[in-house]
Amino acid sequence: YFNSLYIHLSHLAVISNPNDQFCPFVFPIRLTAQYRHMIHQKLITQGIFSAIHWPILPSPSAQFSTEHQLAKELLTLPCDQRYYKEDMTYIAHTVLNIICEICVN
Repeated sequence: YFNSLYIHLSHLAVISNPNDQFCPFVFPIRLTAQYRHMIHQKLITQGIFSAIHWPILPSPSAQFSTEHQLAKELLTLPCDQRYYKEDMTYIAHTVLNIICEICVN
């Protein structure tokens, strides 16, 4: 199901060029830090569980700036065996619609 999301959201994907044997249970995307929380909340209202990981890192940001930046931008979408390809298309289109809505406003 990862590939179903990748087709629509490759420009946001953290992992590129997945093969057919690759089957994680989440699809990580990278968003602008200032909009990630808003997109996460809008997905919840649409019935899509997305997750924010590592909201607070124990490492000092000065020494681990890349990791801290990624923690601010990362959002994961579900893509495990509970879903169908149609669900993945719905999730991808919902993400894109929310991003378009934010860009217009």
